[in-house]
Amino acid sequence: MNYDKAREVPGKGWHWTTMNDGIVRTAEPCSRHVGDESDPMWYMKPSNESDWQRCEPHATRDEAERHFYDWCLETVAETRMGDQQLRCRMPDCAEWTDTVLGNLQDERLFNGDPLCEAHRTREVLAQIRPFEPGMELIHS
Repeated sequence: MNYDKAREVPGKGWHWTTMNDGIVRTAEPCSRHVGDESDPMWYMKPSNESDWQRCEPHATRDEAERHFYDWCLETVAETRMGDQQLRCRMPDCAEWTDTVLGNLQDERLFNGDPLCEAHRTREVLAQIRPFEPGMELIHS
């Protein structure tokens, strides 16, 4: 299991991290791959430290969590459901849609909410799923 959350970098601040088999690593967005990705299998090859860039540690846990939340919100994408029609998630909307807005990076936070064309924006998604301090994600 992987355990993602903001963790303190002793004496420096906070980063968004992932822990697997007891090993903690700085995770996106606090660590981003900046190396060559021209080979579609780049992620299977050994990488150098220079292939990764870390942001400065955040002053607080909330700031590190907010950095992760904002990154997830920035990377949401539309996905068509094919022939399936779902009612728009907004309570005052009676429209049906075949499109969801979610985060392909992390479906646990923004998990594919059906939103009609008028409501399919990051701003509406942030209203539906607002930032909540203390977030922790568990996944395999």
